[in-house]
Amino acid sequence: MRLLTGRNVLGWILILLQKNGIACFSTSAECQRKGTTENRLNTILKAENEHSKTGKLKPKRIIFIRHGRTYMNDYINGIHYGRPGFTDVFPDTPENRERYYDSPLSPRGVVQVDELETRVRRLMKGDMTAATELSLPTEYGTILDEIELIVCSPLTRALQTMEKGLYTNLQQQQQQQSSRRRRDIPIVAVPYASERIFMISDLGKSRRELKRNYPYVDFDIAFPSSDQQDDDDEESWHYIPTDEEKENYVEWRPSGEGQVYACLGEPENRFAERMERLIEWLDSREENTIAVVCHGGVILWFLGDIIDNCNIRVVDFEQVKNPKRVYDPPLEQAAQLK
Repeated sequence: MRLLTGRNVLGWILILLQKNGIACFSTSAECQRKGTTENRLNTILKAENEHSKTGKLKPKRIIFIRHGRTYMNDYINGIHYGRPGFTDVFPDTPENRERYYDSPLSPRGVVQVDELETRVRRLMKGDMTAATELSLPTEYGTILDEIELIVCSPLTRALQTMEKGLYTNLQQQQQQQSSRRRRDIPIVAVPYASERIFMISDLGKSRRELKRNYPYVDFDIAFPSSDQQDDDDEESWHYIPTDEEKENYVEWRPSGEGQVYACLGEPENRFAERMERLIEWLDSREENTIAVVCHGGVILWFLGDIIDNCNIRVVDFEQVKNPKRVYDPPLEQAAQLK
């Protein structure tokens, strides 16, 4: 075995940093955006350790977590999304605005997220029965302990699910660890991960309001730079049809039998473009284990399958880079997406 001297160790670390594209001298802003050098070095060292054991680097994995049930879920399951006479146009009252615009968790959704929080806590303590309850193969029983980055849709239902179901447990775990073992896990809101715009429930709040509600979440790094000057605009970060798109819009949602929608739906090509940007953004990150808290329509596009509210699906990033590209489920399943 080769003995490493202090000089050799330093040189080895510098080589690792350069191999992974990490600048040795960074501004504090750069460190904030890409994670501290120390944390990123820990990630590299873990990967190198895996490499020494198996002869190959640890693959990047994505942990998809679907948000809890919302008021819009409750509404459309009661009257059936897309059926003749369906509408998401409501009387303009404070209660309706609160429930259906950027639809938050309903009481049933809160219960689901509480159950998620309990199961995640049990799983992180080694209770493998919690993995089964989360529809998670037992081989991934320790994967939540390996999370290095949390990505979250900026829609309220996803943020609520992330905060209660995941963030709370990770915070408690960090508090129980020694300062030497403790690691900072960035939490980044990524607009590309938001739901395809089916209805008014998929239009999000302004970043100014979201920053106030979730001060520990980064609402800047993943947003297009052109939007960063305009965070008072409630529609600045999600799909807004151009005048040409409005003029040439072809309704792709169920129509022709009295259906009335509160907003234009997001066209297939625009949604696909956004999903490709999400892939690129995830690919640009150096973390190997990334949790993505998002939506039924996003997960359907990638995996070709609908998972239940507050369930988890773990996939290799190579599968994410080769998505199933399923846009529209059968009508009887469409209500499950919201």
